[in-house]
Amino acid sequence: MKILTRLILSEFSSHLLFGFFLFTFILLLDRLFEIADLLFNKGVGVLKILHLIGLLIPTLVSLTVPMACLLAALLTFGRLSEDNELTALRSGGISLVAMGWPLFVFAVSVTIGLILFNAEVAPVAHAGVRHLMWEIAQHNPLLSLEKQTFLPMGEYRLYAEQIDRKTRHLEGVTIYKLTPQEPPLRIFAKEGTITVTTAGDIQMALTDGSLHRFNPSDPVRLSETKFTTYTLSIPLGMREIRHLPRGLRQLKSCELSAQLREAVHAHQPTQHLRTELHLRNVVAVTPFIFIMLGIGLGLKVERGSRAMGFGISLLVVLGYYLLLITGITFSERGISPPPIALWAPNLISLGLAVLLMWRVAKR
Repeated sequence: MKILTRLILSEFSSHLLFGFFLFTFILLLDRLFEIADLLFNKGVGVLKILHLIGLLIPTLVSLTVPMACLLAALLTFGRLSEDNELTALRSGGISLVAMGWPLFVFAVSVTIGLILFNAEVAPVAHAGVRHLMWEIAQHNPLLSLEKQTFLPMGEYRLYAEQIDRKTRHLEGVTIYKLTPQEPPLRIFAKEGTITVTTAGDIQMALTDGSLHRFNPSDPVRLSETKFTTYTLSIPLGMREIRHLPRGLRQLKSCELSAQLREAVHAHQPTQHLRTELHLRNVVAVTPFIFIMLGIGLGLKVERGSRAMGFGISLLVVLGYYLLLITGITFSERGISPPPIALWAPNLISLGLAVLLMWRVAKR
């Protein structure tokens, strides 16, 4: 049994690492083009990019670990079945439970770890991503500006023919100020540079240009003022972003619970808070269920190839998360109580896993 346990754990671990890196890469693809744009087109440093990726990975762990557990269990027991090792083991009096107990112990450990991870670590990572993106935008306000495209900045509209993001230098600058109380202001400049003040506002140093302003008493007339240098401040208050309320995913579970108690005391809606709290525990339990599903499917399909295992894993994950998204929608809209709506996908998946293992054990 010790040799069998080492064999199963060794094979399961290798497939688990493969699945974790594979699914993490797939989920990172959603942000990969944005990251590449920041690196190659918008002048963000390599260290900032690596820091951003390092913060994004923990935000995906709650999804990638259960998916990797499913794939690893499916491939491990699929190979045992395909090579007829399962038949030999069962002929020797070793039951399916005896073969699978190391993975069940591992699944329980991962579940406990994910409960703590989702409560404490993941919210910090989500907040870190938000803070880092704010920091990048603060140090380089040109990130959102594309050449020959108007960018709204408060009451202003900024346009530039050419942009150097590293030096924050602009060429062919056109700025419009549009306010209901005042006539439109139009500014042309041959070039300019853009910086961020200590208050988080945008400051532009323009050279060799002119200001055009319509006369409110005589709209037909246009006054023009030429300048050699001109400094324009655009109040945005970017530093105030730090003081904005954090999203639910950026709150630790203890903070969510405190907000829930306050909302109940104030007779305010609590659906979103209760949904988020239950969701963190629901996702944490999925490794245990997915390992049971992986064992049952691996023995049922009797194919150990990674391509087959990956395809089946994707189908199972897709079906599960469609059910989970439906449950989240029902919970947030008040159609169903959060415990019922969110735990139903796990109960359905667990029932399917038990049925598969029971049918395999009967063979």
